[in-house]
Amino acid sequence: TLGAFYFSVCLAASRFMKWPQAGWTPPVDAETSTDGKSQPTSTPITTTTSTPTPTPSVDDLSLTAPAAVKFPQFYLLWGIMFGQVCSGLAVISTAKTLINECMAPAMPMVVTSAFCASFVGAVSAANMLGRLGWGIGADYLGRKNTLFAFGLGVPICFALPTVIATAMVEPGYLPLGAFCGGTLFVVSTFGGLFAVMPAYVADVFGPKHAGAIMGRVLTAYTVAAITGPGLLSYFRSTA
Repeated sequence: TLGAFYFSVCLAASRFMKWPQAGWTPPVDAETSTDGKSQPTSTPITTTTSTPTPTPSVDDLSLTAPAAVKFPQFYLLWGIMFGQVCSGLAVISTAKTLINECMAPAMPMVVTSAFCASFVGAVSAANMLGRLGWGIGADYLGRKNTLFAFGLGVPICFALPTVIATAMVEPGYLPLGAFCGGTLFVVSTFGGLFAVMPAYVADVFGPKHAGAIMGRVLTAYTVAAITGPGLLSYFRSTA
């Protein structure tokens, strides 16, 4: 039922998507200068005798997918996708097991079955809200700065084992909050990556073939979907 609903929504939305006409470029306000300040229309515009430089078209500023994979930027973006998906899916697929085995022994009166179920719901909410929140935040921070912010998940992942060990020695709400907050932040960046990455791919390689290039970047998702949970299961079995 849910699949049929998604299909009907996507089919209806596709009817509003059209290719622009050949050579189309966004309109430019003649009364606005490059610094965004309005200029008086009564002031005559002085011209020089030199030939103006033509504005590059979208085709001139865009790389095809086969050309994009020849640049190191493509593999850097692929690596970002791989690492982010590894961590995000590892937490999402084992959320209840993580909180139950890592925190329940230290605080059994707090981390109950109901608490674990609530944590799983919070993980799902973080994934959903991350797509919305980080997408909106990228408009203010900039897409590159947002990707830098996602990198904060790396030291958080390295710090979580120390947080768990601290909770075993000195149980308290501080290590519990740090564990829950850290994992929810990692999951939120996992969701936010899918809101930011397509637009950033268009920034780097141009908008015309961004969809095809993004499809190649998403091959990292396939690899990470197997690697991330598998690595976590391996570490659990050897711990």
